Amino acid sequence: MTIRYRLDDLGWFQFEQVIQSVLKAQFGFGIQSWGGRGDWGRDAYYKGKLGYPSKEVENEGTFIFQVKFVENANASGANPEPLLLKAVKTEIDNIKTRVDKGIWIKADFYIFITNALLTSALRTTIENLFKENFPETRVYTHGGNDVCDWLDNNPQIRKAFPQLLSLRDLSGLLESIINRHIHTQSKIAIEQAKELAAVFVPTGPYQKALETLKKYNFVVLDGPPEVGKTAIAQMIVLTQLTDDWELIACKEPKEFIGLYKTENKQVFMVDDAFGRTEYDPSRGKLWEKDLPHVLRLINRKHWLILTSRKHILERAYKDMDLEDIAKNFPKPAEVLVDATKLTVPEKALMLYRQAKAENLLSLPKEIVKKYAEFIVYSQNFTPERIRSFVKERLPYLSNGFSKGLIDNTALQKEIDEAINNPTQRMKKTYKKLPLPHKWLLASLVSIDEGKVVSLSYLEKVYTNYCSSMDGWPLFTDLMDELLEAFLKKNTITSTEYISWIHPSYRDLVIEEISNNNSISKRLLEFATLDIIKLSLSDAGGAKGERRLPLLSTDEQWNVLESRCMQLIDEITDKYSLTSLLTILRSSYSSASEQAIKGKIAKISMELLDKLRHKWNENSEIISPELLNAYWELCVIADKLLPSPDLDVSWESSISDFQEGLRSWQDDRYIKLLHLKLWIELLRIINSNEPRFLKLRLFPDKYRGMIDDFIKLAEEDLSFDLDSPMADQLNEFADELSDLAEMIVNLRDVLPLEFMKLQALADELKSKAESLKEEAAELDPGEPDIDYEGEYSSSDVGDQFNVNRLFDDL
Repeated sequence: MTIRYRLDDLGWFQFEQVIQSVLKAQFGFGIQSWGGRGDWGRDAYYKGKLGYPSKEVENEGTFIFQVKFVENANASGANPEPLLLKAVKTEIDNIKTRVDKGIWIKADFYIFITNALLTSALRTTIENLFKENFPETRVYTHGGNDVCDWLDNNPQIRKAFPQLLSLRDLSGLLESIINRHIHTQSKIAIEQAKELAAVFVPTGPYQKALETLKKYNFVVLDGPPEVGKTAIAQMIVLTQLTDDWELIACKEPKEFIGLYKTENKQVFMVDDAFGRTEYDPSRGKLWEKDLPHVLRLINRKHWLILTSRKHILERAYKDMDLEDIAKNFPKPAEVLVDATKLTVPEKALMLYRQAKAENLLSLPKEIVKKYAEFIVYSQNFTPERIRSFVKERLPYLSNGFSKGLIDNTALQKEIDEAINNPTQRMKKTYKKLPLPHKWLLASLVSIDEGKVVSLSYLEKVYTNYCSSMDGWPLFTDLMDELLEAFLKKNTITSTEYISWIHPSYRDLVIEEISNNNSISKRLLEFATLDIIKLSLSDAGGAKGERRLPLLSTDEQWNVLESRCMQLIDEITDKYSLTSLLTILRSSYSSASEQAIKGKIAKISMELLDKLRHKWNENSEIISPELLNAYWELCVIADKLLPSPDLDVSWESSISDFQEGLRSWQDDRYIKLLHLKLWIELLRIINSNEPRFLKLRLFPDKYRGMIDDFIKLAEEDLSFDLDSPMADQLNEFADELSDLAEMIVNLRDVLPLEFMKLQALADELKSKAESLKEEAAELDPGEPDIDYEGEYSSSDVGDQFNVNRLFDDL
């Protein structure tokens, strides 16, 4: 016989939790959860009327639910019957003892639940054993398949206990998702979530994140490296995937907006939204600009999950506040979840599930059992350190112990070192690496920030840095030796991708590179945009204490300046160029030393001169974002720099705007991007070079075009969709909100029409809100799940026995 869920993998403690939660979901919160020590044979208990064994008929009395977990009951070739019958007889003896002591409540209904599969004959045998000893009690039995049926009928349990997802065969579901037309970042996130499911523990922060998403449709997971922010986000995503949601793993708001589908249920995951190991000002700037629009789009069918370290989040929030954007950002106290808040039972379960997943041999198992309490109560316990200890350090220690190279005293010291100071061990490992291996890691540092890195691209970058190094090992050999030590690999549709085992490893490599002048210098000579960001960052490292890595000497500053000039010729996309200008501006603002400000200003002035001449010579169209970044950087120069020629950009945006108007007039389809471009450019020019507008006879020359735009916006206030669906209403509401934003921008450049345009913007916003409310009435979305998973590990903290948990390891 086969079983749909591999219940054996749960272990006795989590099996009890799941059964208690299923009972509450089935019968209500009146069911009392017991279990653990001192349960007196009652894993769950109820007194009163209950729709059991059939929901249609209520019975009244005392109901006792007893859970018996049999280790490896459903393994291939297993015969759980002898162990199960032994457990039943032991339980009967225990009940008799409790009766004699007066601590047993007479049961009218006794329900025996096990993970083992029950044949008809075995059910009868178990029921008869109880009836012989307690003839006045009605006895019922439920086996593993019954439990699977309950789980199928209560999908909400998947959210409260996402580790159940690892017990079913997810391959078919996830492969079908991966084979859809989703981008690589999302595919890799799904693969990583699938791997994580086997060891995940639903912690308090996980439950709070779910509750926050249900309330605000948005959560920010905060915490230092190694505490499990990304793991929580990935498991929330995985549970939503099983409910037919889509995952969009993105880094920038333009990905969010571009992949947003009104009619679909989507969860957007932005891992390290404002930088991975240091604050990324260019990414922060993008979120500043588009955050109000993004927040308008999130709702019960569209969730947004951000992960960030606290110091990076605070820096981003501070910059947003300076731009008056933070007012649109939900208050941190409302959406912020601290991922570090772990209880003792949660930590113990993390160690247990990691050890269980590794299928340890007998000696490593005994080491874990013996030192479980010591590990769990460590002040420096983190999920990542436990993963590293079980997968990497434990095999080494057990091997040394078996050969007599490590005694008990040394073993405990090694375990303590592995949990409390893993970075020191990794530093030693890094220092022992040959130079080619260090260069491969440095190559990944140079390209991995904010990108999905393919193995082939990493090889190309590594070759670019090290092509002149004769006699070095093959790239493939280097990769083989670094995998599972520093790096990990995912394969998606036959393409291999590389990432760090954990962001803390990237931090370590950056720290070591910054102390190596030859590597730092060569990285700067061939610097990618990511290396420029890294070298000028001032909030890197685990606590934001790292400042300007790679720039400790004047020679390095000179190399950086030279490379920035080269990048002006090499960079072809406007986004990367905008990022470079934004990085320089942000680095100047945050620099505390005047000497550093002077160096950045010097680089900036030369770069702006070269960039302006390039634009003018090539008659390039300059995007509003790039033009704004140019003028913002001009502010730090020590002389007044001229503006670039704006004629081509202006005429191009006018043409787009007119095309958008024609489309709008013909079929009422609003091409917002065409309309938005000119109004955004208009706002930026008005703020920085108003003389250009005066020479262009603005606004008089463009009065007809402006009036057409305002008239069409006004007509939308009275336009109604015919028999609209909820998705159509939401889409129209979003367009009206965008129109309101454009009207506000137009208001700021037409001061004589300020009041009129402000009133129009307010009416557009009001109608958008009404449409959203109407859409919600037509399609209220998924009902709120009242059940949140009654079990809280903190509830059993005083009774929890760490050592007992590992009995069945």
